[in-house]
Amino acid sequence: MEQKQITELMQAASIDAIKFVSDFAGIELDFSLASIAQLDQILAQLKLQHQQKHYTAAELFTLSSILGAYTGEVFIRHRAGHWHYDESNAAEPYTAVKVNDKDFPFASICYHQIVSRPEMTLSTYFDKASEGIRQ
Repeated sequence: MEQKQITELMQAASIDAIKFVSDFAGIELDFSLASIAQLDQILAQLKLQHQQKHYTAAELFTLSSILGAYTGEVFIRHRAGHWHYDESNAAEPYTAVKVNDKDFPFASICYHQIVSRPEMTLSTYFDKASEGIRQ
């Protein structure tokens, strides 16, 4: 996938996230740094719903992809980086924000927030990624 295509796809997915969060929780995301903490609240609500009704694999993929796209767009706008589609493992390609030699797979973090006991919140991961690019 070409750079322009992946960038446009992720930007469109971030808009889908804004619509979803507005419909789901009545929260208006605005691409601000503060909105990442709002996503922590949304992910906690999604986790509770998942424990009760068990989202399908397709639903989990969609939710984590759009919320990860939104998070990545915030990161790119306020920190650095660009979208990168990694096909090094053909069986498991993924999209991440790339800054120099570092990848930040925000969709993966969102997925783990919904389905498992994550080691850190999305906000904490975002902050650590921000620190990582300054080093």
